Amino acid sequence: MRISNTVLAILIIALVMIVSEFVNIWSASLPSTSTSNVQGGAQLTFGTAGIQLSGVSFCNNFLTGAITNTGSIALSNVTMSLLYSNTSSETIYLSSNGNSVTGLPNCCSSLVMQPADSYNFNFSIGGSNYASLLVTSNCPAPQGSAQTIDISSC
Repeated sequence: MRISNTVLAILIIALVMIVSEFVNIWSASLPSTSTSNVQGGAQLTFGTAGIQLSGVSFCNNFLTGAITNTGSIALSNVTMSLLYSNTSSETIYLSSNGNSVTGLPNCCSSLVMQPADSYNFNFSIGGSNYASLLVTSNCPAPQGSAQTIDISSC
């Protein structure tokens, strides 16, 4: 039995339309990301996850501030990365130390933030030529940044 080229073309177009509708429905269910800058920090939400940086300041080569889990799920492996204006970067792996976090220069972050957990940080960094501060977590991969303008200086 031989199928004509016209019928075959119609079947392929119908199959593509069905697959595209499934992809459209699936992509609409993905969580959206929103970031808003606040004075001295940034608020990021990604579905049910959220990270807030607040009171971020740079003084005498130290970056200080607070990081809060504003979402409804736990966040793990929380890290901060400083991106410098000369395109170099510095990653700080966070580890809890009571109500504050310490920064480890080498792999890996052990910080797990439960909902509403808040930690202060105070890290020595490589200099004042930073361009932005990036915060990441692997669950479910929220990411947010505070640009230079949001970081106050002494």
